[in-house]
Amino acid sequence: MRRLALTLATAVLASGCIIGDDDDDDHFVGAGSVIVYWDFIRNAPAQQGGAVRYDSSLEGVGTGLCAQSGVEVVTIDVGGLPQFAVDCVYQGVQGATLDGLPSGAQPARIQGWRGSVVVHDTTVTLQVFDGQVTDQGVIDVEPVRARLDLFGDLAFGQAPTLYASCAEAENPDISYELFDGYGTRIDAAVVGCSGALPAPVFTGDLDLDNYTVRMQGIGTRAPFVGQVVFDSCTLAFDHFGPGIEDAGVFVTLLTQPVPVCQ
Repeated sequence: MRRLALTLATAVLASGCIIGDDDDDDHFVGAGSVIVYWDFIRNAPAQQGGAVRYDSSLEGVGTGLCAQSGVEVVTIDVGGLPQFAVDCVYQGVQGATLDGLPSGAQPARIQGWRGSVVVHDTTVTLQVFDGQVTDQGVIDVEPVRARLDLFGDLAFGQAPTLYASCAEAENPDISYELFDGYGTRIDAAVVGCSGALPAPVFTGDLDLDNYTVRMQGIGTRAPFVGQVVFDSCTLAFDHFGPGIEDAGVFVTLLTQPVPVCQ
C-alpha cells in the first residue's frame, strides 16, 4: 500500500484520472490500472559489473528531473492510447499510475527525455486486469547509445605547436578517463601512439549524456618511462548523437610545459 500511496499524486498528470479505493470496481469498466516506477541504466565498463543503476531510490525532491540520470520527462506509450507523460519526479514520486488501460498483456514503450532527445528507451509488457490496480514494479530503462570517436593530438610550447606524428613526440602512450554528467567514471584505458596525429584513442558506442574526458601522455622512452609527459586537463563535451570521424571529439595534450590541472 505504501507504493500505491506514493503514486496517487501522479495519476492526475499521467492519465487525467484520480484512482480511488482499490475495491471500487465501478471505476474500471473493461479496463484496469498499472503502477509503474522507473530507474535508469548507464553502461560503465570502468565500474564493477560494467553498468550502474541511476535514481534507484525511486524518490526525489519536488517536481522535475531525476538527479542522477538527468532525465527530465518520462513518456509511456501503450497501444493506441494517448501518450502518458510525466516529469521524471512528480511531487517527490518517481513513478506513475496508468489508468484506463485495456485488460490483457499490453506492450508499453517507456522513454526518458533530456530536452528533445530520448536518452533512455525500453519496451516492456504490462499485465492489466479488469477492475484492478496492478503494481508492475520497477522498470530499468535502458540507455540510448551512439558511436563516438575520441582523438588525441599532441602539442608543445606556449603557443602551442602541433606535432605531426607520434614519432615526433617520442611515441608516448595515451591514457584517457571518461566521466558522465553525474561524475561516474565510465571508461578508462591506455592506448599506444603510432603513425600520424591526431591518434585514435576511443571508438565505440557510448550512452547519450554530457561527458568530461582527460587524456595524458605517458612516456615510453628513457628517462621519462612511466611519467606524465603530456596532459589535456579536463575537457567537457556533449554526446547526444553520432560523433564519428571529423565530427568526433578532438583533445589536445600539451607538453613543454606539461599543464598544471585543477
